[in-house]
Formats: sequence, C-alpha cells, structure tokens
Amino acid sequence: MNGLIRALCLVLFMFTAPWALSQQRLVLTTTLGLEYFNTIGELVLIEAYEKIGVKVEVLRVPSKRSLTMSNSGQSDGEVHRIKSITQKFTNLVQSPVSINHVEIVAFSKYPGTIINNEEELASYSIVYHKGAVVFEKLTAGFPHVKTVSISKQGLMMLANDRAEIFLGDSLSGPATVRENNIQGVYMLSPPVKTIHMYHCLNTNKSYLIPQITQVLKAMEASGRIKEIRDQYMIEYFKKFD
Repeated sequence: MNGLIRALCLVLFMFTAPWALSQQRLVLTTTLGLEYFNTIGELVLIEAYEKIGVKVEVLRVPSKRSLTMSNSGQSDGEVHRIKSITQKFTNLVQSPVSINHVEIVAFSKYPGTIINNEEELASYSIVYHKGAVVFEKLTAGFPHVKTVSISKQGLMMLANDRAEIFLGDSLSGPATVRENNIQGVYMLSPPVKTIHMYHCLNTNKSYLIPQITQVLKAMEASGRIKEIRDQYMIEYFKKFD
C-alpha cells in the first residue's frame, strides 16, 4: 500500500511541478513596418493559440529576414503569408484558414480612373513601397515601375506628377494620406486584387497545425476573425481623425 501511495504522489508531482505546468510558447516572425496590417493577424493568433494553451510571442523583422528565420527554424513560423509562399519556402506548413486579407488598391490623381484588372496597370507608370512581395509579383514585367522606402514618398510622387499610379492597400494608404495631409490623390475602387493571408509554422512545429486549424475554423464560422479585424480598423482610423 505504501508503495502505491508513493507512486501516486510521484505522478501527482510530475503533473503539478512548475516545469510541467509551464505554458508552451511559440515565437512567430512578421514583417517590420507593416504593423498596421499584421497586428490583425497577431490578435487572431494570440486568441486562437490561447484556446489550446500556447503563448504566442511575435518578432517584427524585415520581410526577407522573417522568412529566412521561419523557414530555417530560427523562429517557429510566420504570423501570416500569401498562400503560394510555401512553394519557395518549403519548410513552412500553412493552415488552410485565411486569418487576414489585404486589398490591393490603386491611387490616382483622377478619381474617375477605372482599372478593370491587373493587366491594365501595365500601361501606367507605377510606384510602390519596396519589399512587398505582393507588389513585386503584381508588377513583374511592367515597363514603368519605381519603388520607394516609405508609402508617403510614393504618394507624394503621385501628387507631384512623378507617377500615374501608387499601389498600396486599403488600410495604410488612406491613413498615410490623412496623416500627412496629402492633397489631390484618390483611392480607386474596386480593389485591384484581394489577397488572403494564411498562418505558417515551421515543420518542427507543424504538429500544431491540425489543432490550430480547428480553432481558426470555429473562429471563422462564428464571425470572430471578422470581428477582430473590424474592431481593429475602427481603432486604427480613429488615430487620424
């Protein structure tokens, strides 16, 4: 009997010791300078992983370094990336649930400008924020493309007739215009393209994909992912009122 009691006490100690109760931790990387957009994905994942007992820490680093870190296993994964990213970075495994999306929009000095598809952009002189893989792919092969280090520069080039189109997104673009009081530039509608973003984990942590996918599917079905995005956007634009 004493032996049985000792065994039970040992099992109890194993499950209640501090090291046994410590929460699993994931370190995810994301692109530095795109906080306005990536924060949405971060908020979704922090809430989702909490439901399965995992604490998320996010490191913001330059875009290419982020992918190098996550693909090599220096970090545990990416907050989110476009769906095709795993074709090049083969050590990343994606969840199939879209946790964020970006609306690629064109800005012009002429609000009546109509761009029906991506191909029609090729006839314009274009400027965009360098380092964005999405814009690089969208404008590949176009004859008149320039890049700038910050969006404000690109929008000022547009305002000063040094470009015909600024390519941006529907979140940071209008905010940059309002924040810097840039006159005479207009966001065109509808978006040129809507791109969905998917959470990625390094193969070392890919065993978590089925669990987190199940949680994300439930959050998507309940409208919680959309709710997080909508709440964030309301707070984001308040800063520029």
